Amino acid sequence: MEDGEPRSSAGHGVGHPKLTGPGLGAILRATVNKQERTMANMTYCMFENTAGDLADVVARLQEEDPRELVEDLNEYELQGLREIVQLCWAVVQMAEEGRLPLRRLGVE
Repeated sequence: MEDGEPRSSAGHGVGHPKLTGPGLGAILRATVNKQERTMANMTYCMFENTAGDLADVVARLQEEDPRELVEDLNEYELQGLREIVQLCWAVVQMAEEGRLPLRRLGVE
């Protein structure tokens, strides 16, 4: 599957929205490179901090009408939210393909 192509939810018949902007591969590479420079070998910090930040994003989306919130975002905020959605889809896809050990994570 090429970056930017729609992704389908395995076995669910629900298509993922077409991703626009920079390809997911480029986002992942840039994110990994940034993380390597700032937090080498500190994955516990990466996962803990990211989980907390993502929880804040989800809470904000739940507190407000997400459609209205997105309409009010500037281009930088839109790009950030777009990247969050793309990265979340990547994690979901890994889980659907069995590449993420959900049992070990306790989220089966």
